[in-house]
Amino acid sequence: MSTITVHRLNKKFVHHAETGERNIIAVHDVSLKVTEGEVLAVVGPSGCGKSTLLRLIGGLIIPDSGEVLYDNVLLNEIPLMDRGIGMVFQDGALVPHWEARRSVGFFLWLRKREYEVPERVARIGKITGIGLNDLLDRMPRQLSGGERQRVAVARALARDPRVFLFDEPFSNIDAKLRGSARVELRRLLNEFPVTSVYVTHDQHEAIALANRIAVMNEGQIIQIGTFEQLYTSPRSQFVAEFIGTPPINILEGRVQGHAWYGRTFGGFEVRHDLEDGAAVNLGVRAQDVILDPEGENAVVRTITPMYAEHHQLLELEGSRESWRMHVPEDLEVRRGDILKCAIKPENLLFFDGKTGQRIG
Repeated sequence: MSTITVHRLNKKFVHHAETGERNIIAVHDVSLKVTEGEVLAVVGPSGCGKSTLLRLIGGLIIPDSGEVLYDNVLLNEIPLMDRGIGMVFQDGALVPHWEARRSVGFFLWLRKREYEVPERVARIGKITGIGLNDLLDRMPRQLSGGERQRVAVARALARDPRVFLFDEPFSNIDAKLRGSARVELRRLLNEFPVTSVYVTHDQHEAIALANRIAVMNEGQIIQIGTFEQLYTSPRSQFVAEFIGTPPINILEGRVQGHAWYGRTFGGFEVRHDLEDGAAVNLGVRAQDVILDPEGENAVVRTITPMYAEHHQLLELEGSRESWRMHVPEDLEVRRGDILKCAIKPENLLFFDGKTGQRIG
C-alpha cells in the first residue's frame, strides 16, 4: 500500500469553439493526502473536476503545475510498471476482443504468473459471494453492465495494486445492482486494504465505501472530512446543500439586534459582531422543522412517502419561500392543507449571504 500526496495541483484545458479559444480550469490548487489503506471518496456536481483529479493522481494526464507523490516519491519518477495502480472506470474498459479470463490475468501473464489467476478469482468470488468463474469465458459484449464492472474490479485486484482508483464505477448500472455492487466492493476493500480514491456523484456510495469524503466544486476541494463532519459542521453553504438527503433548507434573512429574521421564521440568535441588516442565510435540516400549534402557517405543496424511514417528506410554502420537513407516516395530510410550522433552534447553521461561508 502507498500514501498518496497531492500538492498544489493545477490543470486547465483549452476549449476550441467558433467564438475562439478559452481556458477551462479543471483542477485549481488542490492539495490532499490519502493515508495508507484509506479510502477517500471525491464527490461533487458534474463538471467539477473530480474525474480530472483522479486521472492526475493516476498519471493518465500531466498537471500544468503541482505534484503527485506515492510514498513521498514523485509519480513521474516511478516507472510505469512499478506504480501498482489498479483503475476501474465507468464502463469497465475491458478489451472488447478478449474473454474476461484474459483481461483478469493479463497483468500476471506479463509477469509469467498466470498460474495465480484461478486462486485469485476463487478468493475474490468467495469474498463477494458472486460466481466470477461463470463469467471468465465470456466476451465483454456477453456481460451485463454489473458483470463487466465485477470483472474490471477482479482485473484491478489481480495487479497486486498499491493504489486503487475508481471513476464512478457503478454509475451505469441500475439502482438495485448498484446497491449489491457496493456491498461486494466494501467486502473486497476490507479483505484487500488498498489505498483508494473513489470518484462518485452519489453521496450514498461515498458514505458506504469511504473513510473520508472530499467535496469538490469548480476545480477546488471545498472541504474534507467524515460524512458526520461534513453533515453537522459544513464550512460553506455549498457543502451543506450538497451533503445530506433531502437537501438542507436554505432560508434567506437578515440580522437585526443580534438575531436572524427571515420571511417566515425569525428570532434566532446569531453572532453578536454581525451588523444590523447583514444578509445571512439560515440552514435547517428537514428533521428540525416541526409541527407546532403556535407556529407559522404554510401550505403543503408535495407529499413523498418515505416507507423505509417510516415518515413522510413534505414540501411546504409560506411567505413566498418553501422548505421541506418530516412528519409521521400515519399523519393524514393532503396537498393544499395548511400546517403550522416552527424551527428547532438547536442545530441551525448560518451562512454569509454574499460569500456562502459558514458564520460560526
